[in-house]
Amino acid sequence: VLAYFKHLPSYSHINCMYRASKGEGLNYVNEEEAKEAVDNEQLVVIDSFMKEVPEVKNVDDDEDCYDSLIEDIDGPTTDVSISRHTGEKFSLPSKVTSVRAICRNFSKNLHKGYYLPNSNIALPLSDLLNDLSDIKAEDNDSKLYIGKITRSDHQGKEKRDNNIRMTFLSFRKGGGYADFCIKEEHSLQAKHGINDNSVGRYVIFYGKIEESGVGLCVTDLSYGELSLLPKKYNTIVQELYDL
Repeated sequence: VLAYFKHLPSYSHINCMYRASKGEGLNYVNEEEAKEAVDNEQLVVIDSFMKEVPEVKNVDDDEDCYDSLIEDIDGPTTDVSISRHTGEKFSLPSKVTSVRAICRNFSKNLHKGYYLPNSNIALPLSDLLNDLSDIKAEDNDSKLYIGKITRSDHQGKEKRDNNIRMTFLSFRKGGGYADFCIKEEHSLQAKHGINDNSVGRYVIFYGKIEESGVGLCVTDLSYGELSLLPKKYNTIVQELYDL
């Protein structure tokens, strides 16, 4: 099932540039056309997400420090199934990147095409983001999710970096599960600015949905698979979701 942005039915009469119907894959006539889309930054082929913190640049940071890190590294040439002719693949340059890089210039990136790792289709980012609050079951396929933080707790009596931080996201208790959390080391979440005061912020991650006690969770994320969304994009998310 493909993800897609939706509005509440009561707002369906309001025009919104971010609204999208259930998307079809982005296809190209030939390899040259696809390479041009990559060169023009209209198509991003992601080979993988970064495992470790990338290089720091000497620049002035904004409130979320999104421009202080180099988070796009050239990856290998990758065979991508985005031809209009069934079965044909194009060899395209890829990126080793991060969810944090996706969150930078989020409003522009919503309209770009993304080909994710282990995918067989390229889609606009707006079609790839899954509303976490609607999740009802485990999912062994890694996908992009967006959610709203309702609570974040550093576990353990002593505040150590390797303790687990439980960051709970808005969840409608579907499928008989009580809650959903990002179950990851405090040190990883702290690198993205997630702390006890992050309630109300939006977070995006790329991972698998697992069962955890009476709830669901995501765990074993690498540095590049998690990010807070800059506050300046809150209005866009609020227009698109009932999180």
